[in-house]
Amino acid sequence: MKRIFGVMLLIIVGCTLSLSQSSRFGLKFGPTMATQKWNYFQNGPLFKGHADLWMESYDENEPYSIFGQLGYHIRGSATRYTSPITFQSNTYNLPTDKFIFRNASLLVGFKKKFLKQTMSAYYSIGLRGEYNVSNNLDLYKQINELVPIYPFKDLVKKAVLGVTFGAGFDIPFNDFVGGIFELNIAPDITKQYYQPQINNIINIYQPGSTTSIGEKSIKNLALEISLGIYFLRKVTYID
Repeated sequence: MKRIFGVMLLIIVGCTLSLSQSSRFGLKFGPTMATQKWNYFQNGPLFKGHADLWMESYDENEPYSIFGQLGYHIRGSATRYTSPITFQSNTYNLPTDKFIFRNASLLVGFKKKFLKQTMSAYYSIGLRGEYNVSNNLDLYKQINELVPIYPFKDLVKKAVLGVTFGAGFDIPFNDFVGGIFELNIAPDITKQYYQPQINNIINIYQPGSTTSIGEKSIKNLALEISLGIYFLRKVTYID
């Protein structure tokens, strides 16, 4: 994993150091619909946001470019309870359980543009590495001390690897400034969380007996919409 992150950083540094060539850079941000695969079922969506700084190589006559991107992305999911519960003749509506993972993201990849005089479409694919900066799993610590049904903060995988597939539009405002509209799908390859099976748990439904809780494996998947602005640094050679 460390080697992969190192290669990704080298690609971004290489793009940055190639200042003799034209390049584009900018900021983009927008909403995220994050969800997670928990073992063999898909947990509900979590609606949050993301922001990125990015840079790419540029040649007005070349449809291919290399890009690098640094960002802040929220991953996670939510469990929504549609049916109320009744306890001692009282009815309660359970609040939504939100599992929030705040990740720093590094993405490198290739982009193919369909060059037009005004608005250009493009698609992209990239390799992504993320590092978990923080999460909200401490909210479920007290419940886990009674019955360990929620993820534990200590078992979160700090580094994850994934891919990102994107498509969008470049919308130039003038020769050096423009806007972008982009849609990305970001599935993870490695797990954000893994918990082995836990044995000898007190069975709250059968007092005096114990039970087991199976292993818990969590992978992220996110759908992101981005709006942004870019600036063109154009290098012109004079003989």
